[in-house]
Amino acid sequence: MKTYDLVVASHLRWNFVWQRPQQLLSRLAKHHRILFIEEPIFAPEGTTDFAAIVREVAPNIVTLTPQIPEAECGGESIWLWPCRDLITAQVRESLKMLGFRHRVLWFYTPTPDFLVETVEPEITVYDVMDELANFKFAPEGQREREQRLISEAAVVFTGGASLYNAKKHLNSNTHLFASGVDSRHYEKACDPETTLPAWMESIPSPRASYIGVIDERLDYKIVEAMAAAHPNIQFLMCGPIVKVNIDDLPKGPNLHYPGQQNYDDLPRILAGTDVCLMPFAMNEATKYISPTKTLEYMATHRPIVSTPIRDVEHFYSDIVYLAGSADEFAAQIDAALKEPAEVRARKRRREDKVLTEQAWDAIADNMKTLMDREWNRTSTAKSLAQASSPVPRPGVKSAQPPVSPGVVKTGASMPVMGAE
Repeated sequence: MKTYDLVVASHLRWNFVWQRPQQLLSRLAKHHRILFIEEPIFAPEGTTDFAAIVREVAPNIVTLTPQIPEAECGGESIWLWPCRDLITAQVRESLKMLGFRHRVLWFYTPTPDFLVETVEPEITVYDVMDELANFKFAPEGQREREQRLISEAAVVFTGGASLYNAKKHLNSNTHLFASGVDSRHYEKACDPETTLPAWMESIPSPRASYIGVIDERLDYKIVEAMAAAHPNIQFLMCGPIVKVNIDDLPKGPNLHYPGQQNYDDLPRILAGTDVCLMPFAMNEATKYISPTKTLEYMATHRPIVSTPIRDVEHFYSDIVYLAGSADEFAAQIDAALKEPAEVRARKRRREDKVLTEQAWDAIADNMKTLMDREWNRTSTAKSLAQASSPVPRPGVKSAQPPVSPGVVKTGASMPVMGAE
Protein backbone atom coordinates (compact mmCIF):
# COMPACT_ATOMS: atom_id res chain seq x y z
CA MET A 1 0.00 0.00 0.00
CA LYS A 2 1.31 3.45 -0.87
CA THR A 3 2.00 5.55 2.16
CA TYR A 4 2.12 9.29 2.72
CA ASP A 5 4.75 11.95 2.11
CA LEU A 6 5.82 14.42 4.81
CA VAL A 7 5.77 18.17 4.26
CA VAL A 8 7.61 19.94 7.09
CA ALA A 9 7.34 23.66 7.95
CA SER A 10 10.33 24.78 9.99
CA HIS A 11 11.71 27.97 11.51
CA LEU A 12 15.18 26.38 11.37
CA ARG A 13 17.18 25.82 8.23
CA TRP A 14 18.31 22.30 7.39
CA ASN A 15 21.97 23.35 7.29
CA PHE A 16 21.75 25.13 10.67
CA VAL A 17 22.75 23.42 13.91
CA TRP A 18 22.01 19.68 13.65
CA GLN A 19 19.32 19.13 16.26
CA ARG A 20 15.86 17.69 16.84
CA PRO A 21 14.32 18.23 13.36
CA GLN A 22 17.31 16.84 11.51
CA GLN A 23 17.74 13.92 13.90
CA LEU A 24 14.12 12.83 13.57
CA LEU A 25 13.49 13.56 9.90
CA SER A 26 16.69 11.87 8.72
CA ARG A 27 15.34 8.72 10.35
CA LEU A 28 11.75 9.11 9.12
CA ALA A 29 13.14 9.55 5.60
CA LYS A 30 13.78 5.80 5.56
CA HIS A 31 10.01 5.40 5.25
CA HIS A 32 8.73 8.65 3.74
CA ARG A 33 9.70 11.25 1.20
CA ILE A 34 10.16 14.60 2.93
CA LEU A 35 9.84 18.17 1.70
CA PHE A 36 11.42 20.48 4.28
CA ILE A 37 10.14 24.06 3.87
CA GLU A 38 12.46 26.68 5.35
CA GLU A 39 11.83 30.33 6.08
CA PRO A 40 11.84 32.42 2.89
CA ILE A 41 14.78 34.49 1.74
CA PHE A 42 14.86 37.74 -0.21
CA ALA A 43 15.64 37.20 -3.90
CA PRO A 44 18.51 39.10 -5.53
CA GLU A 45 17.63 42.61 -6.62
CA GLY A 46 16.24 42.67 -10.13
CA THR A 47 14.65 39.21 -9.94
CA THR A 48 11.42 39.06 -11.91
CA ASP A 49 10.70 35.35 -12.01
CA PHE A 50 10.51 34.17 -8.40
CA ALA A 51 11.10 30.48 -7.88
CA ALA A 52 11.86 28.47 -4.78
CA ILE A 53 15.35 27.09 -4.25
CA VAL A 54 14.92 23.32 -4.15
CA ARG A 55 17.80 21.07 -3.09
CA GLU A 56 18.14 17.36 -2.35
CA VAL A 57 20.09 17.36 0.92
CA ALA A 58 19.83 13.69 1.88
CA PRO A 59 18.18 10.50 0.62
CA ASN A 60 14.42 11.18 0.43
CA ILE A 61 14.84 14.72 1.84
CA VAL A 62 14.41 17.85 -0.29
CA THR A 63 14.59 21.38 1.10
CA LEU A 64 12.48 24.19 -0.30
CA THR A 65 13.51 27.79 0.36
CA PRO A 66 10.92 30.28 -0.96
CA GLN A 67 12.28 33.41 -2.60
CA ILE A 68 10.38 36.65 -2.15
CA PRO A 69 10.90 40.29 -3.19
CA GLU A 70 12.09 42.39 -0.28
CA ALA A 71 10.60 45.65 -1.57
CA GLU A 72 7.07 44.29 -1.93
CA CYS A 73 7.08 42.89 1.60
CA GLY A 74 7.60 46.25 3.26
CA GLY A 75 10.65 45.17 5.23
CA GLU A 76 8.51 42.91 7.42
CA SER A 77 10.30 40.46 9.68
CA ILE A 78 10.90 37.21 7.83
CA TRP A 79 9.26 35.48 10.79
CA LEU A 80 5.94 36.76 9.49
CA TRP A 81 6.22 34.82 6.23
CA PRO A 82 5.19 37.77 4.01
CA CYS A 83 4.06 37.48 0.37
CA ARG A 84 1.89 34.46 1.05
CA ASP A 85 0.50 34.15 -2.47
CA LEU A 86 4.01 33.91 -3.89
CA ILE A 87 5.10 31.36 -1.29
CA THR A 88 1.93 29.34 -1.86
CA ALA A 89 2.59 29.19 -5.60
CA GLN A 90 6.18 28.04 -5.07
CA VAL A 91 5.17 25.34 -2.59
CA ARG A 92 2.38 24.03 -4.81
CA GLU A 93 4.67 23.92 -7.83
CA SER A 94 7.24 21.93 -5.87
CA LEU A 95 4.64 19.48 -4.57
CA LYS A 96 3.49 18.91 -8.14
CA MET A 97 7.05 18.51 -9.40
CA LEU A 98 7.87 15.99 -6.66
CA GLY A 99 4.62 14.09 -7.10
CA PHE A 100 3.52 14.42 -3.47
CA ARG A 101 -0.10 13.23 -3.63
CA HIS A 102 -0.91 11.97 -0.12
CA ARG A 103 0.48 14.43 2.41
CA VAL A 104 1.00 14.81 6.12
CA LEU A 105 1.92 18.35 7.17
CA TRP A 106 4.38 18.52 10.08
CA PHE A 107 4.87 21.85 11.86
CA TYR A 108 7.85 23.07 13.87
CA THR A 109 6.54 26.62 13.97
CA PRO A 110 2.98 27.99 13.88
CA THR A 111 3.98 31.06 11.87
CA PRO A 112 3.19 29.66 8.39
CA ASP A 113 -0.24 28.34 9.39
CA PHE A 114 -1.54 29.25 5.92
CA LEU A 115 0.32 26.17 4.64
CA VAL A 116 -2.62 24.04 5.77
CA GLU A 117 -4.63 25.46 2.87
CA THR A 118 -1.61 25.36 0.56
CA VAL A 119 -0.55 21.76 1.18
CA GLU A 120 -4.05 20.30 1.75
CA PRO A 121 -2.78 17.52 4.04
CA GLU A 122 -4.69 14.47 5.15
CA ILE A 123 -3.58 15.20 8.71
CA THR A 124 -1.37 17.73 10.52
CA VAL A 125 1.31 16.96 13.10
CA TYR A 126 2.87 19.43 15.53
CA ASP A 127 6.26 18.75 17.10
CA VAL A 128 6.68 21.40 19.78
CA MET A 129 10.40 21.75 20.45
CA ASP A 130 10.36 25.21 22.06
CA GLU A 131 8.03 27.84 23.46
CA LEU A 132 8.63 30.05 20.43
CA ALA A 133 6.23 32.76 21.61
CA ASN A 134 8.70 33.55 24.41
CA PHE A 135 11.65 34.01 22.06
CA LYS A 136 13.16 37.32 21.07
CA PHE A 137 11.49 38.88 17.98
CA ALA A 138 8.56 36.45 18.11
CA PRO A 139 5.80 37.74 15.81
CA GLU A 140 2.59 39.16 17.20
CA GLY A 141 -0.12 36.55 17.70
CA GLN A 142 2.34 33.67 17.84
CA ARG A 143 0.84 32.13 20.98
CA GLU A 144 -2.72 32.22 19.67
CA ARG A 145 -1.65 30.85 16.29
CA GLU A 146 0.11 27.94 18.00
CA GLN A 147 -2.83 27.15 20.27
CA ARG A 148 -5.11 26.91 17.25
CA LEU A 149 -2.77 24.63 15.32
CA ILE A 150 -2.19 22.36 18.30
CA SER A 151 -5.92 22.00 18.94
CA GLU A 152 -6.51 21.08 15.29
CA ALA A 153 -3.56 18.69 14.90
CA ALA A 154 -4.17 14.95 14.61
CA VAL A 155 -1.23 14.28 16.93
CA VAL A 156 1.12 16.51 18.95
CA PHE A 157 4.65 15.74 20.14
CA THR A 158 6.50 17.79 22.75
CA GLY A 159 10.25 18.03 23.27
CA GLY A 160 10.29 18.01 27.07
CA ALA A 161 8.25 17.46 30.21
CA SER A 162 7.67 21.17 30.84
CA LEU A 163 6.39 21.66 27.30
CA TYR A 164 4.20 18.59 27.61
CA ASN A 165 2.59 19.90 30.80
CA ALA A 166 2.05 23.29 29.18
CA LYS A 167 0.43 21.92 25.98
CA LYS A 168 -1.39 18.70 26.87
CA HIS A 169 -4.64 20.49 27.71
CA LEU A 170 -4.86 21.81 24.13
CA ASN A 171 -5.01 18.38 22.51
CA SER A 172 -5.82 15.03 24.12
CA ASN A 173 -3.51 13.25 21.65
CA THR A 174 -0.35 14.95 22.95
CA HIS A 175 2.74 12.85 23.70
CA LEU A 176 6.00 13.54 25.46
CA PHE A 177 9.15 12.78 23.49
CA ALA A 178 11.99 14.45 25.32
CA SER A 179 15.37 15.15 23.80
CA GLY A 180 17.12 12.16 22.29
CA VAL A 181 20.72 11.33 21.50
CA ASP A 182 22.82 9.54 18.92
CA SER A 183 25.23 7.96 21.42
CA ARG A 184 27.38 6.32 18.76
CA HIS A 185 28.16 9.72 17.31
CA TYR A 186 29.10 11.46 20.55
CA GLU A 187 30.91 8.58 22.21
CA LYS A 188 33.69 9.13 19.66
CA ALA A 189 34.83 11.77 22.17
CA CYS A 190 35.91 8.87 24.41
CA ASP A 191 38.07 7.29 21.74
CA PRO A 192 41.77 8.11 22.31
CA GLU A 193 42.24 8.00 18.53
CA THR A 194 39.88 10.96 18.02
CA THR A 195 41.80 14.06 17.01
CA LEU A 196 41.01 17.69 17.86
CA PRO A 197 39.96 20.21 15.21
CA ALA A 198 42.96 22.23 14.02
CA TRP A 199 41.71 25.46 15.63
CA MET A 200 41.70 23.81 19.08
CA GLU A 201 45.26 22.55 19.03
CA SER A 202 46.73 25.91 20.05
CA ILE A 203 44.26 26.35 22.93
CA PRO A 204 45.71 24.84 26.11
CA SER A 205 43.80 22.70 28.58
CA PRO A 206 41.90 22.58 30.80
CA ARG A 207 39.03 23.50 28.51
CA ALA A 208 35.35 24.06 29.29
CA SER A 209 32.97 23.99 26.31
CA TYR A 210 29.49 25.11 25.42
CA ILE A 211 28.15 23.74 22.12
CA GLY A 212 24.94 25.27 20.82
CA VAL A 213 23.28 28.43 19.58
CA ILE A 214 24.56 31.63 21.18
CA ASP A 215 21.44 33.74 21.66
CA GLU A 216 19.18 35.34 24.27
CA ARG A 217 18.88 32.07 26.17
CA LEU A 218 22.40 32.32 27.61
CA ASP A 219 23.32 34.18 30.79
CA TYR A 220 26.21 36.38 29.72
CA LYS A 221 26.91 37.59 33.26
CA ILE A 222 27.64 33.96 34.15
CA VAL A 223 29.80 33.54 31.04
CA GLU A 224 31.79 36.65 31.92
CA ALA A 225 32.11 35.73 35.60
CA MET A 226 33.20 32.12 35.03
CA ALA A 227 35.94 33.22 32.64
CA ALA A 228 37.16 35.90 35.05
CA ALA A 229 37.14 33.49 38.00
CA HIS A 230 39.15 30.85 36.11
CA PRO A 231 41.90 32.54 34.08
CA ASN A 232 43.66 29.17 33.85
CA ILE A 233 40.68 27.55 32.06
CA GLN A 234 39.94 28.14 28.38
CA PHE A 235 36.22 28.61 27.66
CA LEU A 236 35.01 27.57 24.20
CA MET A 237 31.61 28.99 23.18
CA CYS A 238 31.00 26.97 20.02
CA GLY A 239 28.00 27.85 17.91
CA PRO A 240 26.32 30.40 15.65
CA ILE A 241 25.62 33.84 17.13
CA VAL A 242 21.93 34.64 16.65
CA LYS A 243 19.79 37.62 17.75
CA VAL A 244 22.58 39.06 19.91
CA ASN A 245 25.22 41.62 18.97
CA ILE A 246 28.65 40.04 18.76
CA ASP A 247 30.15 43.26 20.16
CA ASP A 248 28.06 42.82 23.32
CA LEU A 249 29.39 39.35 24.11
CA PRO A 250 31.77 38.99 27.08
CA LYS A 251 35.41 39.29 26.10
CA GLY A 252 38.54 37.85 27.68
CA PRO A 253 41.84 36.19 26.79
CA ASN A 254 40.39 32.80 27.79
CA LEU A 255 37.00 33.25 26.05
CA HIS A 256 36.78 31.87 22.51
CA TYR A 257 33.93 32.10 19.96
CA PRO A 258 34.92 29.81 17.07
CA GLY A 259 31.46 29.99 15.41
CA GLN A 260 29.16 27.26 14.12
CA GLN A 261 30.81 23.85 13.92
CA ASN A 262 30.13 20.87 11.68
CA TYR A 263 28.12 18.12 13.33
CA ASP A 264 30.89 15.62 12.59
CA ASP A 265 33.36 17.82 14.50
CA LEU A 266 31.35 18.05 17.73
CA PRO A 267 32.75 14.79 19.23
CA ARG A 268 36.24 16.02 18.30
CA ILE A 269 35.68 19.26 20.22
CA LEU A 270 34.30 17.37 23.20
CA ALA A 271 37.25 14.96 23.10
CA GLY A 272 39.39 17.93 24.10
CA THR A 273 36.90 19.21 26.67
CA ASP A 274 37.25 18.74 30.42
CA VAL A 275 33.91 20.25 31.49
CA CYS A 276 30.70 20.69 29.48
CA LEU A 277 28.70 23.88 30.04
CA MET A 278 25.05 24.92 29.93
CA PRO A 279 25.07 28.54 31.20
CA PHE A 280 21.44 29.22 30.36
CA ALA A 281 19.65 32.30 31.62
CA MET A 282 16.61 31.70 33.80
CA ASN A 283 14.11 33.68 31.74
CA GLU A 284 10.95 33.29 29.67
CA ALA A 285 12.92 31.95 26.68
CA THR A 286 14.29 29.05 28.75
CA LYS A 287 11.22 28.34 30.87
CA TYR A 288 10.23 25.25 28.86
CA ILE A 289 13.47 24.13 27.23
CA SER A 290 14.78 20.57 27.47
CA PRO A 291 18.30 20.93 26.05
CA THR A 292 19.32 18.21 23.62
CA LYS A 293 22.94 18.90 24.53
CA THR A 294 22.37 17.46 28.02
CA LEU A 295 22.30 13.93 26.63
CA GLU A 296 24.94 14.67 24.01
CA TYR A 297 27.30 15.77 26.78
CA MET A 298 26.40 12.63 28.76
CA ALA A 299 27.46 10.44 25.85
CA THR A 300 31.00 11.87 26.19
CA HIS A 301 31.01 11.08 29.94
CA ARG A 302 32.39 14.49 30.81
CA PRO A 303 31.13 16.36 33.88
CA ILE A 304 28.36 18.86 33.13
CA VAL A 305 27.68 22.20 34.81
CA SER A 306 24.31 23.90 34.23
CA THR A 307 21.98 26.49 35.60
CA PRO A 308 18.86 24.89 37.14
CA ILE A 309 16.76 24.59 33.98
CA ARG A 310 13.54 22.91 35.11
CA ASP A 311 13.76 19.73 33.03
CA VAL A 312 17.49 19.34 33.71
CA GLU A 313 17.07 19.76 37.45
CA HIS A 314 14.03 17.48 37.62
CA PHE A 315 15.50 14.56 35.66
CA TYR A 316 19.28 14.83 35.92
CA SER A 317 20.19 16.52 39.20
CA ASP A 318 22.12 13.37 40.19
CA ILE A 319 24.33 13.75 37.11
CA VAL A 320 24.63 17.48 36.42
CA TYR A 321 26.30 20.07 38.67
CA LEU A 322 23.66 22.78 39.16
CA ALA A 323 24.37 26.44 39.87
CA GLY A 324 21.89 29.28 40.26
CA SER A 325 24.29 32.23 40.28
CA ALA A 326 27.55 33.34 38.69
CA ASP A 327 29.53 32.57 41.85
CA GLU A 328 27.93 29.14 42.20
CA PHE A 329 28.59 28.38 38.55
CA ALA A 330 32.28 29.17 38.96
CA ALA A 331 32.43 27.01 42.09
CA GLN A 332 30.71 24.09 40.37
CA ILE A 333 33.25 24.21 37.54
CA ASP A 334 35.91 23.70 40.19
CA ALA A 335 33.95 20.80 41.66
CA ALA A 336 33.49 19.24 38.23
CA LEU A 337 37.21 19.39 37.47
CA LYS A 338 37.96 17.71 40.81
CA GLU A 339 35.22 15.08 40.53
CA PRO A 340 36.36 11.89 42.34
CA ALA A 341 36.77 8.78 40.22
CA GLU A 342 34.12 6.87 42.18
CA VAL A 343 31.58 9.67 41.62
CA ARG A 344 32.35 9.72 37.89
CA ALA A 345 31.94 5.93 37.74
CA ARG A 346 28.54 6.13 39.46
CA LYS A 347 27.37 8.89 37.16
CA ARG A 348 28.56 6.97 34.13
CA ARG A 349 26.35 4.00 35.00
CA ARG A 350 23.37 6.33 35.28
CA GLU A 351 24.30 8.10 32.04
CA ASP A 352 24.46 4.80 30.17
CA LYS A 353 20.94 3.96 31.33
CA VAL A 354 19.58 7.36 30.23
CA LEU A 355 21.31 7.13 26.85
CA THR A 356 19.85 3.70 26.18
CA GLU A 357 16.32 4.87 26.98
CA GLN A 358 16.51 8.08 24.95
CA ALA A 359 17.94 6.95 21.61
CA TRP A 360 16.76 8.98 18.59
CA ASP A 361 16.10 5.75 16.66
CA ALA A 362 13.50 4.61 19.19
CA ILE A 363 11.93 8.07 19.45
CA ALA A 364 11.52 8.33 15.67
CA ASP A 365 10.02 4.82 15.50
CA ASN A 366 7.49 5.59 18.23
CA MET A 367 6.54 8.90 16.63
CA LYS A 368 6.00 7.13 13.33
CA THR A 369 3.75 4.55 14.99
CA LEU A 370 1.55 7.29 16.44
CA MET A 371 1.49 9.19 13.14
CA ASP A 372 0.66 6.03 11.18
CA ARG A 373 -2.23 5.37 13.53
CA GLU A 374 -3.79 8.74 12.70
CA TRP A 375 -3.05 8.37 8.99
CA ASN A 376 -4.74 4.95 8.90
CA ARG A 377 -7.94 6.57 10.21
CA THR A 378 -8.24 8.88 7.22
CA SER A 379 -10.58 8.12 4.34
CA THR A 380 -7.64 8.27 1.93
CA ALA A 381 -5.73 5.59 3.83
CA LYS A 382 -8.81 3.39 4.02
CA SER A 383 -9.44 3.76 0.29
CA LEU A 384 -5.83 2.90 -0.52
CA ALA A 385 -5.96 -0.12 1.78
CA GLN A 386 -9.17 -1.34 0.17
CA ALA A 387 -7.76 -0.86 -3.33
CA SER A 388 -4.63 -2.82 -2.49
CA SER A 389 -6.45 -5.72 -0.80
CA PRO A 390 -6.34 -8.98 -2.81
CA VAL A 391 -9.64 -9.92 -4.45
CA PRO A 392 -10.69 -13.48 -3.48
CA ARG A 393 -11.10 -15.86 -6.42
CA PRO A 394 -14.58 -17.30 -6.91
CA GLY A 395 -15.15 -20.30 -4.74
CA VAL A 396 -12.05 -19.66 -2.62
CA LYS A 397 -12.44 -18.48 0.93
CA SER A 398 -9.85 -16.19 2.46
CA ALA A 399 -7.88 -17.93 5.15
CA GLN A 400 -8.72 -16.64 8.60
CA PRO A 401 -6.73 -17.39 11.72
CA PRO A 402 -8.72 -19.31 14.30
CA VAL A 403 -10.11 -17.26 17.18
CA SER A 404 -11.09 -19.02 20.36
CA PRO A 405 -14.71 -18.48 21.49
CA GLY A 406 -15.02 -15.56 23.84
CA VAL A 407 -11.56 -14.19 22.99
CA VAL A 408 -11.31 -10.76 21.43
CA LYS A 409 -8.10 -10.15 19.46
CA THR A 410 -6.40 -6.81 20.04
CA GLY A 411 -3.21 -5.26 18.82
CA ALA A 412 -0.20 -5.29 21.08
CA SER A 413 0.20 -2.17 23.15
CA MET A 414 2.89 0.17 21.83
CA PRO A 415 5.44 1.50 24.31
CA VAL A 416 5.78 5.22 23.67
CA MET A 417 9.08 6.56 24.95
CA GLY A 418 8.49 9.15 27.60
CA ALA A 419 4.74 9.35 27.03
CA GLU A 420 2.70 10.35 30.02
